[in-house]
Amino acid sequence: MTYCDGSPPPPAHHTRLGSGRCGLANPIEPTDGTPTHAERVARVSRDHSTTGSLSPKTAEAVADAMFALSTASRVRILGRLRERPHTVRELMAAVGMEQSAVSHQLRVLREYGLVVAERRGRERLYALHDEHVASLLDEAVGHVAHLGQSGKRKAKRGLRDAG
Repeated sequence: MTYCDGSPPPPAHHTRLGSGRCGLANPIEPTDGTPTHAERVARVSRDHSTTGSLSPKTAEAVADAMFALSTASRVRILGRLRERPHTVRELMAAVGMEQSAVSHQLRVLREYGLVVAERRGRERLYALHDEHVASLLDEAVGHVAHLGQSGKRKAKRGLRDAG
């Protein structure tokens, strides 16, 4: 897994749960000279805004993030984590899924850098990786609301009519 600028995520010890607003995880500044999360985001944003296009590497990273959002159960889990950090047991009750299914979806979300976990005794507490994930989820929900109930059909029809 890499960030959208192609750089690897910080080691797990660079992230702590509950240190940001709303209990979201915030990356801790690395001390090894690697660019900070904020510096990477600023560089990708600047490069995209000045060129108007995405590099193949950035496009692939964005597609990976979108893949992680392509399953309704993962989106529901992210929605719960948007509220506050949860344990697997809490997520099971909230989304009505078996423990193995919740754990599998959390593993995918962790692999794609959307959630982080912190061990609390015998359990793990899961949270959104950072506020970008919350914004991504909010934008996706807003887009679906904008399209309305039949947005998927309208979008397909629009592509068909344009072609």
